[in-house]
Amino acid sequence: MQPSLERMQVLMGRIFIFGVAVSSLIVLAGGTLYLIRHGEAPVHYQIFRGEPIELRSIAGVAREAGVPTGRGLIQLGLVLLVAVQVLRVSLTVWLFYTERDWKFCVISLTVLAVLAYSLFGRG
Repeated sequence: MQPSLERMQVLMGRIFIFGVAVSSLIVLAGGTLYLIRHGEAPVHYQIFRGEPIELRSIAGVAREAGVPTGRGLIQLGLVLLVAVQVLRVSLTVWLFYTERDWKFCVISLTVLAVLAYSLFGRG
């Protein structure tokens, strides 16, 4: 294994650990805030209520997290968790490209395309 490959693997591992830790702390803070503000509210399981419209876009999540609201912080943490995975796959594509490992570069690009479609595709 080449030194640059080892460094990239260590970097990707650290990005994963740091990203998961930060997003977990944000979700925990949002959950705590949500329970403090709404913990005693009655729950109606017979009625389904989806996410509010303001939490269905990245801009809306950023606005709600900036207020801050519990739901906004929870959503922000989950968005960051997904972003960490997209970043890791992107770094993997770059790593395989620089190593000229075309088979795994194509596989990683396919995974990145599936991620992009699942995040931004309409359907």
